[in-house]
Amino acid sequence: MRIDRLTKQCLAFAACTFSLILLATPRASVSQNFIDNGDFEQGNVSIGSQYTYSHGNIVPVGTYDVVYDPHDAHAGACSYPDHTSGSGLMLAANGATAPNLIVWSQTVPLAANTYYDFSLWISSWSSKSPAQLQIQYDGNPVGTIEAPNTCGLWQQFTVALEGTGIPADIAIIDLNLAYSGNDFAIDDISLTRTPAQLPDTLGLDVQACCLSHCGAVTLADDWVCTQDGWVKDIHFWGSWERDWEVVIDRFLIQIYSSGVGDTVMPDQLLWSCEVPFANVGVVPLQTQNPVEGWYDPCSGYYHPQDHQLYYQYNVYLPMGSWFHQEAGAAYWLSVQAFLPPPTFACWGWKTTENPSTPGIAVFRCPPNNTWQCLTGPGAGGHLDLAFVITGDSIPPTQGVPTLSEWGLIVLALLLAAAGVFAVLRRRAVARGWQ
Repeated sequence: MRIDRLTKQCLAFAACTFSLILLATPRASVSQNFIDNGDFEQGNVSIGSQYTYSHGNIVPVGTYDVVYDPHDAHAGACSYPDHTSGSGLMLAANGATAPNLIVWSQTVPLAANTYYDFSLWISSWSSKSPAQLQIQYDGNPVGTIEAPNTCGLWQQFTVALEGTGIPADIAIIDLNLAYSGNDFAIDDISLTRTPAQLPDTLGLDVQACCLSHCGAVTLADDWVCTQDGWVKDIHFWGSWERDWEVVIDRFLIQIYSSGVGDTVMPDQLLWSCEVPFANVGVVPLQTQNPVEGWYDPCSGYYHPQDHQLYYQYNVYLPMGSWFHQEAGAAYWLSVQAFLPPPTFACWGWKTTENPSTPGIAVFRCPPNNTWQCLTGPGAGGHLDLAFVITGDSIPPTQGVPTLSEWGLIVLALLLAAAGVFAVLRRRAVARGWQ
C-alpha cells in the first residue's frame, strides 16, 4: 500500500532530521580538573572543612550540606538548582560567626614552574549580608569574591596560581562573620593547567595609558591557542609610575590576529571591548622593596627602582562578549588604560620572566602608530608582558543539550513527523490512494 511507503518516508525524514541535529551540536572539550569532586556530584567526599557537616539541616551557623537545592536543608532558603547541570549537587553553607574557619579545602600536587587557573562558582541562598569568600593558597590570600546580592544567582571567580612542585593546600574562608544572612553555596570548583605569563616583581612596568601628557601608548603580546574554545576571562598585572595612583576610567582590551613573515606583528583587529573599571576585579600586591622599574618605550624614559605596589586585574567577560579562538592559531592581546583628566599619573603593564610563547611583545606610538618590537631600556633584550588567558569550551547556551532538552527535541521531531504524515495522508486520500 502506498500509505505504508509514505509512513516509511516520514519516519526516515524524522530520523534524518534527528541525525542532523546530533551532528550540528558542538561537543565540549574539557581540560583536566585537578580538584577531586569539585562539582560535588559524589556527595560529601574530598571536602576538607572546619564547618560542621549537617545533613538536611543548615539552620545553625557554621554548618554545611551537599544538596540539590538549599531549600532542602533550610526552610528559609530560596530555592534554586546547582550550577553544573541544573539537576546536580552543590555545597550550601550557613556562614560561621567565628573567624578563619575553613569552608572548603583540598591538598593538590602542583608541578613546579607550571601555572594553573583556580576557579569556583558562588551564589547566595539568602539576599541579606552576602558572604565574602577569601581564597588561600598555602595559607596566603590570593583573592576575594563577594557573593551576589541576588538570591540564586551564580557568579564565577578565577585566580592564577603558580605550582611549587610540592603538594599545596587550597582553602576557602568566609570573611563575613555576620550572624544574620551570610548564607551561600559553591559549585564547580576547578584547578586546570594553563599557559601563563606571571609578573616579574623585579622587572619593569611598561607605560600603557592614554593621556595627553603621557601619550597614547599601546602594548600587545601574543599567545597560541592550544584548544578550540572561548576566551572568557583575561587577567593581567600592572602598576603606577612612582606609586601615584588614580582611579582608572576604563580598560580598552583588544585581540588581533597574527601576521606572517620574518617579524610577526599584530594584524587584523578581531575583537574589542571597553571594560569600565567598576567591572574589573582588582587584587593589590606588593614587593618588599621599591625595586620595580618604569619604562616608556615611546620616549625612552627609564626610571629604575620606581615603585613598590602592583595589582592583578581580573576581567570576567559577559558570555555574549566571549571571543572564539581556534587551536593552533596565534593571537595578540592589547591592553590600554584610560585615565580621567586631569591627572599626571601613568599606568603601566608589568613584564613577565616566563613567556609562554617564543614571540615578543610589541608597542606603537602616535602619530604613525606602527607596531615595533618591545625591547628593554638601553641595550636591553626583548620584553614580554604578564597576562593569563582563561579559556572555556562551548558556552552553556551552545553546549550539548540536557536530557530534558533532548526530550523536547525528540517530542518536537515526532510532532513534526506526525504533521507531515497527516498532510501526506490527506493528499493521498484526495488522489484516491488507499
